[in-house]
Amino acid sequence: MEKKKLYVLINDNLDKDYGFVQGGHAVAQWLIDNKDTQQWNNQYLIYLSADIEKWIFKLNLKGIKFSLF
Repeated sequence: MEKKKLYVLINDNLDKDYGFVQGGHAVAQWLIDNKDTQQWNNQYLIYLSADIEKWIFKLNLKGIKFSLF
């Protein structure tokens, strides 16, 4: 069985401590937005620093589900 991963992209211009707190809120928002799905189910949680605007464009282009906080 494949382990499910939830990636949390933290805006690379945020202070790391603040970014981790915001990342926690982002996970909560994703769970609220996706109540009807078992896509993640508490397996792997991966925090990454990223250029958010660039990734929003890429995810939309590929049709990948995401949430913003």
